[in-house]
Amino acid sequence: MGDKLKQSGIVRKIDDLGRIVLPKELRQTLNLSAGDDFEILIEGDNIVLKKFSRLTTLSESLQNLINIFTKHINFNIFITTNNKLINHNNEDILPDISKLIKERKTYLNEHANQIKISKTLVVDGKLIILPIIINSDLLGSIIAFGKEDIKNMNNILNILLSLIKTQFT
Repeated sequence: MGDKLKQSGIVRKIDDLGRIVLPKELRQTLNLSAGDDFEILIEGDNIVLKKFSRLTTLSESLQNLINIFTKHINFNIFITTNNKLINHNNEDILPDISKLIKERKTYLNEHANQIKISKTLVVDGKLIILPIIINSDLLGSIIAFGKEDIKNMNNILNILLSLIKTQFT
């Protein structure tokens, strides 16, 4: 793990079914939602919960796939999971973008002028946010922007999404 464990000052009891409730403040601070997957790790006598994403386990192959696509297109593509841009230094996406992704709908904006995706990523041009949903689980999204025709961009992204889905089946 490497990171030092931080004390929260929060103490909870385990109920009869072995459950522990994570306080709302903690869930909000860490951007946790009902249904999120966790990996349970043991470090010495500590139990560590780590947010788990099936998509990040394939991030390297996804990056290779994106690299292949970007050689043949005239727009930028980013992949998100756990509210991070996995092919942009794992930078956190902003809450407004996270909210759009959680709606589980394709977001199209033909006139995106200076939309901020993360602290350092500001997009200009046409914007598409396409959720990655596999077996009814929202794993993340594909974000694309550029000057190309938005219908063409959307068609290409749907091909990319189909390829991503084949990685999970």
